[in-house]
Amino acid sequence: TLEGVSATGNVAASDGGFMAVSSLPDGETHTIDSSTFDGNSAENGGAIFASLASLAISASSFERNAAAQAGGALYSAVDTDDEEAPPQALAVDGSTFGENLAGAEGGAIWAEDLQTLSFTGCTFLDNSTVADTPFATGAGGALYVYDGEVAISGTRFCNNEAESGGAMHLQSGNALALTNTVVQEN
Repeated sequence: TLEGVSATGNVAASDGGFMAVSSLPDGETHTIDSSTFDGNSAENGGAIFASLASLAISASSFERNAAAQAGGALYSAVDTDDEEAPPQALAVDGSTFGENLAGAEGGAIWAEDLQTLSFTGCTFLDNSTVADTPFATGAGGALYVYDGEVAISGTRFCNNEAESGGAMHLQSGNALALTNTVVQEN
């Protein structure tokens, strides 16, 4: 559990500028509450990289983080072919993602093969992807999701930018539930 953490200017050559977390015991969720992540950078997951780990984030701020590849602020994926792996989830409540940047996909968040993703009362503002490498798609100015059920409620997506999906890019087997949400000028 992280509570009241301020992580600023951390750099990782590989994954998770501030933190990389993986393989939590079955069913456990890593929680982040009332924390600030500003100006962190890495190859994937500018602030946080999570593999085989469910995350619950609340009342937190992710600003000006950068990833050379995917997930300017946050990268979350199952990253396994093991069908016995427990289902993973990402739940974000009352948090802000602003001015995060990814070189390939998911300006703020990149998620793959999670069972569920939920965003309630969040703000995504001025996040972007660059697509400056030959294999980069530049998809998902705020969110890039590959396979998973996505529920978004009471959330704002404003001024995010990408080659494909200014606010969000959903690929392969996604179910989207969007309620009471503002999507403007992406």
